[in-house]
Amino acid sequence: MRPIIQKTGYLLAALGLLACLWPQGKAHACGISLSEPKSFYDGVDFQGHVHLINKLGDLQAGKAEIPIFLILNSGNGYVSPYSGPFDIPLLSARMEQVDENTFLLRSPTGWLLPFVRNSKDKNILDGSNGMKALIDEAKGIITAWADCGDKITFSKGRILEFQTKDVKLDYVYSGDRVSEIREGGQALLKVNSDSNTGEVTGLSLGLKRDINFSWGDRPIVQIIQGKPLILGIRKTLTKIVLPDGTEKNFEFAVNDQMQPTLKIDGMQEVSWNPATLRADKVGEWTYKIETGKDRFANAAISRSNGKGMESWFYDGPKGEEIIHGFDGAVKITKWFTSGNLAGKLRSTQVSSLGTPGNSHKVAYDSGGAILRQKFVKNDDLSPVIINVASSKLQNSFSLEIINGKRRSHFQLQFQ
Repeated sequence: MRPIIQKTGYLLAALGLLACLWPQGKAHACGISLSEPKSFYDGVDFQGHVHLINKLGDLQAGKAEIPIFLILNSGNGYVSPYSGPFDIPLLSARMEQVDENTFLLRSPTGWLLPFVRNSKDKNILDGSNGMKALIDEAKGIITAWADCGDKITFSKGRILEFQTKDVKLDYVYSGDRVSEIREGGQALLKVNSDSNTGEVTGLSLGLKRDINFSWGDRPIVQIIQGKPLILGIRKTLTKIVLPDGTEKNFEFAVNDQMQPTLKIDGMQEVSWNPATLRADKVGEWTYKIETGKDRFANAAISRSNGKGMESWFYDGPKGEEIIHGFDGAVKITKWFTSGNLAGKLRSTQVSSLGTPGNSHKVAYDSGGAILRQKFVKNDDLSPVIINVASSKLQNSFSLEIINGKRRSHFQLQFQ
């Protein structure tokens, strides 16, 4: 549709301002994301655990490229049969039952998707990203799917099939480990292991694209009677060599505070608290973590580097995100959490060192359509206020622009 401008003035300038103020919307996710499972701050997840991601390559499957990530998370307590404290989610994707009514899908790319039992049918699970799941208790099978074509099947919790709109992957096991991932009977990935020790020595992706693993030791720190103690040594992945010859080295140790530490390529060092398993230091940043009220709640995360401090907190149940920037700016975003408006924006407010900045407020009708919006831009001169009213019946919207004592009205209609 193209607009018919029924009144001019300095409308073009106003529309430019409107574009700058309008928040950039996020596309609704459907199914299993193939993107890197990042959080707000690199190296730390939403709950404040150390969360380090390395990409090993891509699984080439028809039109699809499925990323292969190697992830260390200090909080999950998972010991992988493929890589020790590191997780390779493409191989270890699983569905875990958290309690009677809650399940957690650990996806092949490392994203975590919670599911809850349907109130009318206990064998139906309602999940995030538009997903649902069906439990077949007799066979020990859980199948999760989304309307966009993604489908993933678990047998006794571990991944059996993974399907997107472009490809279907089948998992072949040898004991408790995946030995191959196949498409249409053809092996796309093979897990290599030492016949004597059983240690995984790497992954073969075909066409001489091998990823090689080397193993070493890491100290195990646990809290005993309130004190951190080294209770032993455990085998761990300490080196990977990618198909192009690139090396990545991991060195585990314990610092003077008896915190587990990890150096990557002898440079970036991370450490975490052995009692809370939350991050203490990642690179130049020192972290302060205020944990959430339950297992899945986000933490309030602050970090400093000697030059300043910044923080982030995303409160999903309350519908509020607060970001304190390194430069002193504060951005508060609020949204609705229930009813027809659940997930829709309420407002954004930006301030800097206590001085009000830009703001945006939205009002909706009962069906969730936008009725009015108010944009305020504060600068060194005077605030500019833009009021936007929509009309679905007339297929138009009107603008009122207030700049000091000057007030202008515009009507835009689409055909």
